[in-house]
Amino acid sequence: MYADGPGILFELVQNAEDAGASEVTFLLDKTQYGTSSVLSPEMADWQGPALYCFNDSVFSPQDLYAISRIGQESKLEKPFAIGRFGLGFNCVYHFTDIPTFVSGENIVMFDPHACNLPGISPSHPGLRIKFVGRRILEQFPDQFSPYLHFGCDLQHPFPGTLFRFPLRTETVASRSQIKKEGYAPEDIISLFSSFSEVVSDALLFLRNVKSISVFVKEGPGHEMQLIRRVDKHCISEPEIKSNALQDMLASSMEISIVEWIKTTS
Repeated sequence: MYADGPGILFELVQNAEDAGASEVTFLLDKTQYGTSSVLSPEMADWQGPALYCFNDSVFSPQDLYAISRIGQESKLEKPFAIGRFGLGFNCVYHFTDIPTFVSGENIVMFDPHACNLPGISPSHPGLRIKFVGRRILEQFPDQFSPYLHFGCDLQHPFPGTLFRFPLRTETVASRSQIKKEGYAPEDIISLFSSFSEVVSDALLFLRNVKSISVFVKEGPGHEMQLIRRVDKHCISEPEIKSNALQDMLASSMEISIVEWIKTTS
């Protein structure tokens, strides 16, 4: 499995970069959501704290087709091997057994164990729901209310992509075939800290992504708190050079990095 550490978050940033996104936001939501109206009793285990990753690009039909076919060509030992999404998705299994995302008109949920989501099988271990016009939030308010972030209302097409990775608890980890270790909110905070130390340097080498933010939401009734934000402002376009490395370095020279860091009293 891809090594744990800030490289995991950079893989998600790189996926957003490849999709043409200009903005990436990470959120640790510590909320324990309800479990009365979920898709199955087993999904109650995944209603707790979660790591989110938002970007302002929308999955193309080709990307959705590729990622929706995941179960037809993969197994638990290699749950995601789907082109440019492969490495980025493999790394999220440090956090979770149930990666999910909303993009455009679709919500997609994966279950490589094929034992949490209803109506799936080892050969098709996931669900893709076209939610526009379906009233899924009314039918399963507990299941889908965790996605109501970043302007997503699960009624209208969402002009971006929002990943939700519910954290694997110690209890669930004991029966997981993916990883036998839990991932607590404190582990995400530590990950954010390591990521924040190097994110401004990494942003210099991205062409599309111009802003990366990190937030924490302590629980119900709490607002998202900004922990870190790094913005890139291009002052001028670099001259065209034949050497790719020279071009990259020239681009770096023409970028101003502005950072906002949360201060603690």
